[in-house]
Amino acid sequence: MPRWMQQILGLKAELFSQEAEWSLRFAPPWSPALLWNLLIAAAIGLGVWAIYRKEKFTPWRRWTLAGLRVLLGLWLLVLLNRPNLTLTRQRVEPSVVAVLVDQSMSMGLADVGEQGESRLEAVRKLLGQTDQSLLDQLAKRHDVRLYGFDESPRQLPTTRPLAGWTATGRQSHIERALREVMAQLRGKRLAGVVLLSDGRQTPPAADSQTMDLLRREGVKIFPVAVGADRAPRNVELAAVSGEEAVFQGDLASFTATINTGGLEPGTQLTVQLKDADSGAALAGPDGKAAVRQISVPPEGSVQTQIAFAPGQLGKMRVRLEVTPLAGEIDTRDNARVLPLEVLNSQLTILYVEGLPRWEYRYVKNEMMRDKSMRLSCLLTSADPNFAQEGTLPIRHFPETMEQLQEYDALVLGDVDPRQFTDGQLRLIADFVSQKGGGLEMVAGTHYSPWAWRNSAIEPLLPVSLVRPPEDVAAGTAEGFRPRLTAAGEASPIFRFFADPLQTKSYLAEKLPPLFWFCRGVEAKSGVGEVFAEHPTETGPDGHPAPLLVAGRYGAGRTLFSAIDDSWRWRFYTGESLFNTYWVQQLRYLARGHRMGQNRAALAVERPVYELGEMMRLTLRVLDGQLSGQLPDRLGVQLVDEHGAVINSATLRRGPEHPERYEVSVPAQQLGRFTAQVAGVDATNVLTAQVEVAAPRLEMRNPRPDIAWLEQLAQISGGRYFTLQQAGGSLVPAITSAAMIVPVESSTALWDTPAALLMIILLIGAEWIGRKRSGGV
Repeated sequence: MPRWMQQILGLKAELFSQEAEWSLRFAPPWSPALLWNLLIAAAIGLGVWAIYRKEKFTPWRRWTLAGLRVLLGLWLLVLLNRPNLTLTRQRVEPSVVAVLVDQSMSMGLADVGEQGESRLEAVRKLLGQTDQSLLDQLAKRHDVRLYGFDESPRQLPTTRPLAGWTATGRQSHIERALREVMAQLRGKRLAGVVLLSDGRQTPPAADSQTMDLLRREGVKIFPVAVGADRAPRNVELAAVSGEEAVFQGDLASFTATINTGGLEPGTQLTVQLKDADSGAALAGPDGKAAVRQISVPPEGSVQTQIAFAPGQLGKMRVRLEVTPLAGEIDTRDNARVLPLEVLNSQLTILYVEGLPRWEYRYVKNEMMRDKSMRLSCLLTSADPNFAQEGTLPIRHFPETMEQLQEYDALVLGDVDPRQFTDGQLRLIADFVSQKGGGLEMVAGTHYSPWAWRNSAIEPLLPVSLVRPPEDVAAGTAEGFRPRLTAAGEASPIFRFFADPLQTKSYLAEKLPPLFWFCRGVEAKSGVGEVFAEHPTETGPDGHPAPLLVAGRYGAGRTLFSAIDDSWRWRFYTGESLFNTYWVQQLRYLARGHRMGQNRAALAVERPVYELGEMMRLTLRVLDGQLSGQLPDRLGVQLVDEHGAVINSATLRRGPEHPERYEVSVPAQQLGRFTAQVAGVDATNVLTAQVEVAAPRLEMRNPRPDIAWLEQLAQISGGRYFTLQQAGGSLVPAITSAAMIVPVESSTALWDTPAALLMIILLIGAEWIGRKRSGGV
């Protein structure tokens, strides 16, 4: 149509550039339209007839002019019916399919197929970029929108959808991702949502709002389960315990608790010790690498001991690890790093005894022969002129701290407390609590421990002196063998053989029996740790009667031995067992004094924390004199590997334990960090190492939640698929939601220039005709 004609008709030029259907529609202002139009048309006809029947024109002129007048009336009638020119064209609304890919940590597990392919890698292969890939097949029928999600969804490009994908999300919020994607695509022809996930949510609770939304919106969900439907394989080094310091020449032993999942009973695990800094293997008692092979028991949890022989003196970091197995869901929990200090083994011991009983004689002789010991003995029942024994003979008990500080540990046998002045008793208490000295009391039939009740020494003991028996000296007709607790098995005191099982068997079956023990005592709650107990007798608290109890008092370590005939263990065994038992006791006691060179120690409760957890820092003041000089609050900084301070906090002194400072700091950043406290020990800055790792919520139960995925498909009217089924059956199952929508564009003709022009032409034609015919 020419442009001038389009302008006269009032039509837009772009309407003629589209394929469309044309139609003329009327919108009369009256109803019923047909009746009123007939009446008006009749009125027009009658009016024209009435006008022209009296005119004196020739018949053809009269009919011509009357016809023009009728046409004018009918044209006005047409315009009064509001004619509209309607253009109808078709618009196709495409079918949309949303593809959601889980990118949380659990999708990084390598449990797909026989080759142990990662879940995310399997999804990559399914989506692919070839003509047969799932994305390309879907794109032939639908407009594909691709999203990755963990805690929230984010749209991904479909041109190169696989580049740079990682499974690092800390949490998986499937229902949130569904809600947000559906909100973004609201108003579009959504044919369905393809969900590629293992179905595990963190938190796992289902959101009823999401389920109601799926029912209400009618959006079909097509879940594709990714991952092996079996218990995940994992080895977790749940706990490691061991001494924080050992003496050169001794074995540093560690007890490891290992939890397993998804492993067949009998599966072999390799436990080994390494230097955490150099990565070198540490040597065991036999000079070979410290490695143990253990089998997974049916219950899945196993405990084992492993030891190595430290070489050089000083501080080191020991890494205990379980060699990762193929297909493990997480190898971060296979290792722990523990600090260890190797101390000089030369000890100085002061042994005070009342009477020369058998225990005293054999212990004294054994310690004098041991080249790692320097011994001073003080037999209080001896004559004044008696030459006291030992490699460092003395004539009286030390009277100053300087004199007592020359010893690492003090052993009190069955001695009368009246042999000591009040000043000497307070000196002993300060030696233990402030200087880190060790104290052991060996029970006897005359004085220890009952004569020490209500003395300055009683608070130092790791046992409560509840009630003395009627006959303190009464023994047992039938001998007994000590029964070790878990703490005793882990302690080097009873490490008679390199193999823990051999030691356990020997203690239960071959150890020479004992015939006396101190009754009426019990381990102090929260203080005493029982290493050995009676196999049948009980104490006042109803628990097995304690035989060897360890404890702490201030900076020092304490021991209470309820037996006085360990010398019997020399029978048929020689000096080996007896020497081990006593040397390790004295070394246990002396560690506090040797480590007391460090007047304070900073420690982190756990070596590894998850992001968002609270890290508990503890500062322990080992020097009582220093403790009294320090303020109630101390600053601590958390420094990253580049030396930048990422957090600061305040350590606060505990009201019940003034030698301890504590604070909890949030783990806000991934990486390895150093906690630093300055201004406590003038010689150095106190430090402790800690690592912050990504949360393992995703890894605690990564087995695909097939039941929930099937429920999701059922509620939404979709269909559940396995990863193997999805390649060939998923695309045909998604029906296209495309729709052809008619789009109408209307133009009113009754107020266009053409309508007015027609009126002018008809009126002008009639007027000219009447003038030429001689009419008015």
